[in-house]
Amino acid sequence: MPGRLPVTWRTTLLVMNNQVTLVGWTSAWHTRVRIGDARTNVPASRITVTWMHHRAYGTIGVYWPEAVPGGMGTLGTERPWVVLVGVIAPCAVVAHGNDPRGEYDGQAAPLLIRVTQIRRATAADRGRRVLLEHPAWMQVRHCRGVTNGVLGIGTQRDMTYWSGIDLPPGRYPWNTVHGVVGTVGRERYLRYVVRAVRKEAA
Repeated sequence: MPGRLPVTWRTTLLVMNNQVTLVGWTSAWHTRVRIGDARTNVPASRITVTWMHHRAYGTIGVYWPEAVPGGMGTLGTERPWVVLVGVIAPCAVVAHGNDPRGEYDGQAAPLLIRVTQIRRATAADRGRRVLLEHPAWMQVRHCRGVTNGVLGIGTQRDMTYWSGIDLPPGRYPWNTVHGVVGTVGRERYLRYVVRAVRKEAA
């Protein structure tokens, strides 16, 4: 993927489970196999996933934490506009078909938000952007050689922090996220970029 991060960065701790509201149109819902994580004692399981799209935030993978027969078919058409409430809880699933791949694992598709509520959007909903209810924090332990203004987050390698300069060690807030898709050959690769914005600009 163009602009791929070097493997020399050393960072950080990402605070997760922060609530966020997301508005956009969805791809079709599918059942996928979640990749287990021995570090956090999360076993492999079947979950229901889709991709949310909006020009304000790009593409973001979201998931319902269990398999749903019919793939959330009660929402009707394949690409309805919806309002989704969830929490930041990154995970990865075994990629199939046109799923965008993780930058560091071409067999996995990175997801970002665990869904807790979902409904059809109204016309008034469509102008929202992704903004956390409260800022999350990342702990930068050591950072050199920021590439293309992007600093990698060590605990979630498909998430990155947008910064124009090298950062000294410390805690840094973020409250919004953008899903950036790049194409190499026939494959699409997805990276999540987090950064801080003022609420007045949301």
